[in-house]
Amino acid sequence: MYCRQHFDRYQLKVHFLLLIDMPENAEALTQEHRAKGNIRVDSFLNLHRNKSVIFPDGSTDYISIGIGSCAAVLLALLTTEDEILTTETFCALTGNIEAEVRGIALALDMAVHYFSS
Repeated sequence: MYCRQHFDRYQLKVHFLLLIDMPENAEALTQEHRAKGNIRVDSFLNLHRNKSVIFPDGSTDYISIGIGSCAAVLLALLTTEDEILTTETFCALTGNIEAEVRGIALALDMAVHYFSS
């Protein structure tokens, strides 16, 4: 209950950002696709800078199960603060979904720490 109240107070929202219009065949991904993705990311960052946005991600070293890691990047509220990066590596075998969820948990921990300090 405490976490829910804490996050409700800050009105945290989660959104999906489409970076690249993926072709049906991943091998058909071109430099043009990547360039459009870079433009979308830069535009998103410029629009949300100084509004505290967190990007989590996680994956494993194999397609289904492997050694995993996750990271979260927080765009700070103040213009005088740099982005904050937090990473975690787990040595137990894990799947991609668990790694993604651990990335989200890492981002939530990061948000609590940032807003409480």
